[in-house]
Amino acid sequence: MTHFDLNQSDLRSLQDKVVVLTGSVHRTSDGAQMLIFDQGGANGIGEATLELFNSRGAYVVFGDINSTAGEKVAAKYDSKRVHFLRIDVSKYEDIVALFRLALSEYGTVDHAFSIAGILEQENIFDPSLTIESVEQPPSLVVLDVNLKGTFYFTRVAAAYLHHNAKPTDDKSITFISSVAGFTGTPYIPAYVASKHGVLGLMRSLRTYLPSVFQIRINAICPHSTATAMIAALEPRFRKYGVGLNSPGDIASVILGVVAGRHKRRGQEGVGATGVEEAREPCNGLAIFVAEGRAYEIDEGLDRTQSEWLGEDAVDCIERSSLIWSPEELITNK
Repeated sequence: MTHFDLNQSDLRSLQDKVVVLTGSVHRTSDGAQMLIFDQGGANGIGEATLELFNSRGAYVVFGDINSTAGEKVAAKYDSKRVHFLRIDVSKYEDIVALFRLALSEYGTVDHAFSIAGILEQENIFDPSLTIESVEQPPSLVVLDVNLKGTFYFTRVAAAYLHHNAKPTDDKSITFISSVAGFTGTPYIPAYVASKHGVLGLMRSLRTYLPSVFQIRINAICPHSTATAMIAALEPRFRKYGVGLNSPGDIASVILGVVAGRHKRRGQEGVGATGVEEAREPCNGLAIFVAEGRAYEIDEGLDRTQSEWLGEDAVDCIERSSLIWSPEELITNK
């Protein structure tokens, strides 16, 4: 696993860049709704990201389902630089409206962050399930918000970021997945499935979007973060000595993949040989963040694939990947 460090001197300017991001809704056990920007209230990842990018001179257009709380957050900032729109991320037309607002206000969109996410709303595999009760379908709102909403967001973002873009423009999309996106966390199967899907979407698009739309794409996979989403579980984390990320930790990593640079894929260990690492804008990275430290997880998986999968299987995958290359698909529509 490769450390991902934010080098402040390496960051590109975000002055007057236009950022679009989403928040989310948390449903309490009684079905009531309350705002959690991204995954945790007024101090969550979404607002921490808004604050950080605003401080670096970016324009920010953000959406959430709770108009009262969203407008309260927006009121903290210059109304010429921060705009709020009430949206439901599971509704395609709402995502379109959010990006349309950004384009109408600023004439372009540079970076987009899909941060909305909610936890399990019910036990889909409740032990009391019977052949009678199973006739009623479960709620799939977790998949609607976390996965379908991310698909919607990405499709719309690709069109708006590409619109009127020049070849030299830097454009990017960033997802929030989770540690549950690459582990089998028990008791929250819908959340785990949705976050695996988000990470899979990034992996599928990380060669396609840059070559076809000239857009970079990355995913952040936070371990538990001090937001309203896990507030009730904090005593358990303390009991077992597990430190929590702060929302600012995650916002800083988002800043890093948007404005920073990382060694080119396949360059692991180059610096140790005395050869200068080839560093470039971040693309296709899956960044795990735990206890305030960030790690790139896919480089290690790629590097050791022949060990855990076998050389013959890797060779088959590599040959098959040529069938799905952007060049092949575009040429042979």
